[in-house]
Amino acid sequence: MDSLEQCPEIFYVWEKKLEVLRHLLKKKREITKDLLAELVEPPATAPASELMIPVDMAGFGEHSYEDVDHAVEKLGASGTAEAFVKSQECFQKFKSSLPEGIDPESIPQPMSIAEWREAIDEEEADEDNEPDAKKAKVE
Repeated sequence: MDSLEQCPEIFYVWEKKLEVLRHLLKKKREITKDLLAELVEPPATAPASELMIPVDMAGFGEHSYEDVDHAVEKLGASGTAEAFVKSQECFQKFKSSLPEGIDPESIPQPMSIAEWREAIDEEEADEDNEPDAKKAKVE
């Protein structure tokens, strides 16, 4: 279980946009904040069947990721893109270092954008219900 503790912060990004960012970085082209925003939250027009992939936010190093605006303010657009690429590499390294006996299916898996949106909606619904549950316990 120690290996699972080494991957504390999983975040999902749009695989297609991460590949675009990787290409732009390699070619030393401009990276926009809009492109980074689509990486973490695909627009409604994004094909629902495309993949969101897990990354290990340890790739951001000592900078904690809050949102795209904050990351760009701290690291710049290219630095933020590099951190996301590194985050994917960190997750791949984590996956390849799983000890025997750990079911690879037990770690976060890629999911379609449709599945990701559903999971986000469920998470937000749970958060919306949480304060009411806490109030009920206090009363």
